[in-house]
Amino acid sequence: MSDSDGRSAWLRPASSGAKGKGPQSQQKLVYGDFAAANRHTSRVRWLRRAFIIVPVVIGLGIFVMTVFDPFRHFPGNISIGRVDIEGSKITVETPNITGLQTNGQPFAIRAAKAVQNIVQPNIVTLTDVNSDLGMEDKSNAHITAETGVYDSKIDRVQLTGKVRIKNIGRYDMRMQRSEIYMKPGILDGWDKVEVLIEDGIIKADSMHLEDNGHHITFAGNVFSHFDSEAPAEAPQAGGQP
Repeated sequence: MSDSDGRSAWLRPASSGAKGKGPQSQQKLVYGDFAAANRHTSRVRWLRRAFIIVPVVIGLGIFVMTVFDPFRHFPGNISIGRVDIEGSKITVETPNITGLQTNGQPFAIRAAKAVQNIVQPNIVTLTDVNSDLGMEDKSNAHITAETGVYDSKIDRVQLTGKVRIKNIGRYDMRMQRSEIYMKPGILDGWDKVEVLIEDGIIKADSMHLEDNGHHITFAGNVFSHFDSEAPAEAPQAGGQP
């Protein structure tokens, strides 16, 4: 609808009888009311879209987590704490992964935090590693490290930072880096390897342990010290030498 002068009706100035307001101010007022209404309509449309999009996104997320279950590659059992998802990365608090080695002995991998990328779900980065490895003689090796990387496809753990493997009453191994293949029971250690045993100490640049500890090899600047055996008792007077 238009006036004879070509202006739209909603832009037409108010009649000159209005007090205190000229045609220009009335035109600005109409413009302002229209802009406010337009903004309100835009907000309503956005909210309607949001109410549709949010359930769809949530449903899609549940579908993705179900189809591409990032924990399906883990061996044995796993228990976890809080889970946070950011992009393709999943952060899990207090994970506890348990399983069996080829010798039938149990192993448990625990950490304060684990981070996994669903693009490569078999790789898990661990913080504050605190784990146990069952030995054939039924003893237990306790393993700690600052960080670790666990590959569930080959059951391998790579440890870095103050790595310590301790079997109470038997040995205490310390190094800066270590690689453990859980099922075959193979361990490699590097960077200032130090092994404390009941009656001595062994130091080296690297160490290789296989067959669950039945074969151990040290290499590079090897140093060892063992306490000498106690001297034999002197024979009694008149006895045979």
